[in-house]
Amino acid sequence: MAKTKVIIIGGGVSGLFIAYSLLKKRIKDIIVLEKGYLGSGSTGRCASGIRASFTSREHVILMRRSIELWIKYSCGELGRYGLYYDQAGYVWIATRDRSLRIFEELVKLHNSLGVPTRVIDVDELKQKVPPIKVKDIAGAMFDPMAGKSSPFDTIHALYSYLRDANVRIALHTKVKRVISKGSRVLGVEIDGKIIEADTVVVAAGSDSRDILKGLNVGIPITNLPRHALITEAYRHILKPLVID
Repeated sequence: MAKTKVIIIGGGVSGLFIAYSLLKKRIKDIIVLEKGYLGSGSTGRCASGIRASFTSREHVILMRRSIELWIKYSCGELGRYGLYYDQAGYVWIATRDRSLRIFEELVKLHNSLGVPTRVIDVDELKQKVPPIKVKDIAGAMFDPMAGKSSPFDTIHALYSYLRDANVRIALHTKVKRVISKGSRVLGVEIDGKIIEADTVVVAAGSDSRDILKGLNVGIPITNLPRHALITEAYRHILKPLVID
């Protein structure tokens, strides 16, 4: 029976960033358990966009802080491992006046919380996205704080850093259940073996729902199927991300 300080279930960007943050707090006895390969869940399927321009106060504040950390980390030690934040912005297209009015209200919310979005006309839109056809476009909302980072480069940077810091990462290791006694979590069971831990962190994306079910903890996660279109490399034509 093994014993560790912290077990993190999930080897995506959340799980690896949690391990990194714990190291910064001088917690070193950490093991990350991943049922597949690193980034094999939702991390490897995301569109790489990072923004704070959402519709709820809580989401805006949380993601604004996230962007601050992306900039800090990419300019710091993780940047030397290949982590980057390309702050090229986000553009939302409005083809109806009603959509433009919604953007105007969202801009007020964003600006009040320190996120400098603004509504732009079709002339400025054309300057920011030269290939775009502006016919039937009423205007757009532009978020200059938003950006993107490759999920694969991010995973590689975090893995490389954690490896050098001697954090244990176990791949193809599925957690069968979280073991608890009363209200206290004691560890996890994998492959018929038990690993004890002072703390268990579940960062397994949609799998978190099933993992926590055994503890009678319900979390409101629903899978939304998406399909990725894989192409050959093509010439870069859009600097900001464009949402219609």
